[in-house]
Amino acid sequence: MLHPLDLPQCAEQLYELTELARLTLAFATQSDLTTLPQLDVPKPHYHYRKAVAKETNLAEGSVNRIWAKYIAFMHSKKRETAGNWLLDQYTAVAVPVVELVKIPLVQKQNPDIAQLFAADVALLNQLAKTQDDLSAIPQFHYQAQKIAIDLAVDKLINKLMRNFYEKLFRNSSRPIRTDIVGGTGDLNRNVLLREYSHLYVCPGCDSEHESIQDGQLQTQADHFFPLSRYPFFAVHPLNLVPYCILCNSPLVKGDNDIITKSNAANLNEIFHPFRPAQKFVEIRVRREPTKVALDITDQGQATPRMTGFLNLLDIQSRWEGEFFQSHNLSRAGNRVFRDLKIAFKSDRRVANHQFQLDNQALFERLQEIVADSQLEYGATPGAMTTKAYAEWIRDDDVERNHLLVRLRQYFQPVPNTTHQQVSQNVQQQGRLAIGIISTV
Repeated sequence: MLHPLDLPQCAEQLYELTELARLTLAFATQSDLTTLPQLDVPKPHYHYRKAVAKETNLAEGSVNRIWAKYIAFMHSKKRETAGNWLLDQYTAVAVPVVELVKIPLVQKQNPDIAQLFAADVALLNQLAKTQDDLSAIPQFHYQAQKIAIDLAVDKLINKLMRNFYEKLFRNSSRPIRTDIVGGTGDLNRNVLLREYSHLYVCPGCDSEHESIQDGQLQTQADHFFPLSRYPFFAVHPLNLVPYCILCNSPLVKGDNDIITKSNAANLNEIFHPFRPAQKFVEIRVRREPTKVALDITDQGQATPRMTGFLNLLDIQSRWEGEFFQSHNLSRAGNRVFRDLKIAFKSDRRVANHQFQLDNQALFERLQEIVADSQLEYGATPGAMTTKAYAEWIRDDDVERNHLLVRLRQYFQPVPNTTHQQVSQNVQQQGRLAIGIISTV
């Protein structure tokens, strides 16, 4: 949402898993007990029929017929192997599918769930294309028509889609095989997090990412559009974002919806991880009586998409926290002071005390930090607030003079005070007394 992301290598596998979820929902919402085939064999091959029948309170024969029709349906889509594998996940897939099939068609036909699913996935794919104009589209189709969906049907849709994420994709002990979703290796959530292990900066808030252990980020794959409101995007690669633990926590993002947080009139008025905010964010710093405040705008404007960005991840207060002064300097100030020390130490003239630090030298160094920090966006944690702090000090005479005094104390220590001199005299007399030094 802040820094741009590239699709992970496992994206095609996730697209396929999303399509398998859509096909499974299409079957379950376009079939009911009256549409099932009559079986010629007394004992078909579905070996979980007893467990599913018990769980769904349905006759084993009906479960067998649902299995047969589902496999035939998936065979027609050239995904019979995937269909068999999915129904073998009987608590995650078979049970909610059977529960959905038990509901009469009349309760599931208006609106067409599979059509809503396909339309929303197409819209999400379009949203990731930054050049596309979405000003005529106020929201996703599922949310727009949710009121028309039968409550029991909607509950099972959400359960089944959540299972695709939590019980299939997150299952580290039993990853999804390549003959199910393609690719060159099995798929689960850890694969996705390993592919994002190059991220040392959270793409949502600009802070440092959590540690990397076993070659993967130690975080969660956040559902940018929350799973509770957008079940069709449960395993869609454009909706699984490697935010840091704090961004992804219930205290910050939780189930918050960017469209609601932005009060967006259309989908053009939101930022998205693949339609990010980075190049539009402007930060201006001002000192108030009790704190340092930030004006964070969309190229100088208070737009709905910037409002949503700030509210979704609590960016305003978190970034202002970077300017909270503790032990003389804030976190952003300490980063700038560190960079200034490194820059001035590398200057031989300063090291040899051949010139006094002055406003002009400090201004020029701050200008370099501003330029360097902008180049580090998305690569160095805190680069955006570092740049904002350096700009503020560069342009504010009072703040720059305060920093200049601190730098002079560091590079040109003030002479010893009377108290320090007395202390040194006492120490010298002690050394004389015990013979460490002589008076000769």
